[in-house]
Amino acid sequence: AGLEALRGLMERYEAIGDVRATGCFMAIEFVKDRETKERDLELQERVAWGCVRRGLLIDPSTTSLNIQPSLIMPVAELATVFDILDESIAGALSA
Repeated sequence: AGLEALRGLMERYEAIGDVRATGCFMAIEFVKDRETKERDLELQERVAWGCVRRGLLIDPSTTSLNIQPSLIMPVAELATVFDILDESIAGALSA
């Protein structure tokens, strides 16, 4: 469910250059240009703070935005994580 949701965000936002997941560990790379893959760490920081303001703790400390939901989180609640990410990306892009 997680990787499919990330791919949906990537289809919606040109600023997402790559998404990946291994188990419950997921990552989003924000880029200024999908062809050159130049990272957009400023956008990543804005998205991370948008998530925090909406109640989602996210790790922006690397070159990707890392999402590490609790292993005991119900799958239904995972949808909330992606809703918050979507709202935060939209907000960061319009800022």
